[in-house]
Amino acid sequence: MEVREPEAGILRTVEGEMTEGRGEKEAIALALTLGVLVVLDDKRARRHARRMGLRLTGTLGVLLRLHRLGLATRSLEEDLRLLEEADMRITPDLKRRILEAGEGNSL
Repeated sequence: MEVREPEAGILRTVEGEMTEGRGEKEAIALALTLGVLVVLDDKRARRHARRMGLRLTGTLGVLLRLHRLGLATRSLEEDLRLLEEADMRITPDLKRRILEAGEGNSL
């Protein structure tokens, strides 16, 4: 793992366009700097990232990928329960879709 910082000019541009938190701004700026997928859960930050042309996923997307790759140590249901216990809001419909997707083999 390597700690990286976004390019200062890109960060300033992102900061000028967004009111979301510093972490979201830096994640978007770093993704723009490196040309990589960004992981965001905040709805407004996701909207900004899409508008800037970034590929994105959220915590549940990362979790689903780990399960599909066989890298998770618990069941998908257990991981979702733990996220909910940590106050992550997951609608019943989204939970159902994630569990159904977890049964498939495609990434």
